[in-house]
Amino acid sequence: MSVMINQGDKVKYIGTALPKYTGKILKVKKCLVNDNFILSLPDDDKHILELKWGDRDGTIC
Repeated sequence: MSVMINQGDKVKYIGTALPKYTGKILKVKKCLVNDNFILSLPDDDKHILELKWGDRDGTIC
């Protein structure tokens, strides 16, 4: 079963690269090619995390 993730969707971050956000719901800021995504972090951090789908350290569900 394939899941389509689109810009503006909210996803649960289950990766370990940023333990502070593991298990948190983050918004997809931009969808890139090859199932890569840019997620918006909460306003208090004011920066962006780029994840590769299926990456062991940066995974979303």
